[in-house]
Amino acid sequence: MLKQIFSKKEALNFGWQKIKENFLVFLPILLVYFILVILLKYSYAYFLLDYWVFSQDHIPFLVKYSYYLIVILGWIISLSFFKLSLKIADGQKPVFKDIFYSCKIFYKYFIIGVLFLIISTAVNYGIDYLYSSTYEFYKTFGLGLTARIILENLLQIIWFIISIFLFIKLMFYPWFIIDGQGLIKSLKSSWQITKNIKGSLFAFDLLLVLINILGVLVAGIGLLWTVPLSLIALAYIFRKLQIKPESEIII
Repeated sequence: MLKQIFSKKEALNFGWQKIKENFLVFLPILLVYFILVILLKYSYAYFLLDYWVFSQDHIPFLVKYSYYLIVILGWIISLSFFKLSLKIADGQKPVFKDIFYSCKIFYKYFIIGVLFLIISTAVNYGIDYLYSSTYEFYKTFGLGLTARIILENLLQIIWFIISIFLFIKLMFYPWFIIDGQGLIKSLKSSWQITKNIKGSLFAFDLLLVLINILGVLVAGIGLLWTVPLSLIALAYIFRKLQIKPESEIII
């Protein structure tokens, strides 16, 4: 008989109960993050308007590269969330000072994040190049317009599937880094711990996406509750998977 390693309902119930107990620890950093992201996005929108309508000169550095600033800001703050949620999953009471972490932990997380960003950007540029290439380029390879469209969309679908697969296989590496593992070891550990359970994790991730969509629908304010709830639930699953006997699998 197959045993169930974790219950989606149990994980969500755990997240719900713990966020009720620890909401005030998450709230300040969530508010800071959302305010900064909103400001940067408005700045980026202004940059686009100024760039295409008015002038391409004298664009502020912070405005021009606000997208990358948002990404880096997300990395900095998400590590705090990972650390807080893991402490809660370990049955400890988090305090505000727990949002801080060592530079050693961040540089590991930063390097992996930059690597993923470079790969994703390179692939997207490659696909965009195919879209922007002239018809004559495809014609030299004997590809008509229909074949070109099919090929380009097929590449998009393949890359999307690969991205989902890699996300699920490597989704736990931040927590392994917080646990003290190195760059390569954290990736290997996440790859191993998700073995044979990709379907269950994918279903749970979809459930979390729906929960956070509900948070967006509540004037966006609901995200202040649903984001930490999701991370605590994932931290709970992370710890459950670490004590998984070899003979057990998720159903």
